[in-house]
Amino acid sequence: CTLTGNHAFYAGALYNSGTTTLAACTVSANLALAAIDGNSGTGAGLYNDGGLTMAACVISGNTAYGGTFENGGVGGMGGGLYNTSTLALTGCTVSGNHATPIIGGRSSGRGSSGLGGGLENQGTATLTDDIFYADAAAFSAEIANDIAGSAAATVTATFCDIQGSSSAPGSFGPNDLDVDPLFVRPVNTTGLLDLGDLHLQPASPCVGAGIADPANAMDRDGNTRPNPPSIGAYQYALGRPTANPQSVTTTQDTPAAMDFIQGVDHIGFTVPDLEAAVSFFKE
Repeated sequence: CTLTGNHAFYAGALYNSGTTTLAACTVSANLALAAIDGNSGTGAGLYNDGGLTMAACVISGNTAYGGTFENGGVGGMGGGLYNTSTLALTGCTVSGNHATPIIGGRSSGRGSSGLGGGLENQGTATLTDDIFYADAAAFSAEIANDIAGSAAATVTATFCDIQGSSSAPGSFGPNDLDVDPLFVRPVNTTGLLDLGDLHLQPASPCVGAGIADPANAMDRDGNTRPNPPSIGAYQYALGRPTANPQSVTTTQDTPAAMDFIQGVDHIGFTVPDLEAAVSFFKE
């Protein structure tokens, strides 16, 4: 399936409140727009409020816009995904998504600056063989892990490549990577609307660095995932052997989990003009 070019205040492409499985899908170039009352755009790619399982999917080039300063708005949340319930990603690539700061005022804190360029998590997220790279938000460029009501949100990552994870003590497992995955062409290489080519180059450190999952036998192109597979949505070739799987779990109760993946500080990044972006998606 392909979900692209959609826009809404919440859930730019898809809102899930039931039990849903997506396999070999692309979710790209969707917008979650700020509401008139100042509320931010939330979950530009997907908003999950139920049970969502995704395998061999690409989530790229989505933008959650911050609300307006004059109306007490907050920053955009979950450029790629926003999760309040149960989320499982296996063999997926999340890249080039944005959660932008508030509009019309200075971003002065976590809430006003944009959260979770790749994923804003307020539930339980299980990540296996996934790439989170080159997403953008002032706070937690890749993954923001926040309190969900009275319960602590939890992210478990196994054999993933997550940018910035090695600088967050307690949230980096021995089989996780924090390296450039070497995409053939990253998102926005040639311009703002360039969704890139997120296949892996031959020298990618993600080739053969994953863990096999019988429930995820094919990649985004329909190729068989070897054992061991490559990390991400696309396979390149048979990979090198890996050790037994080890997972890492973080919760809001630990300092490291306050910002599960701090990533790169994107507080100065530029975003497309809102009116121009809306005009593009209405065409």
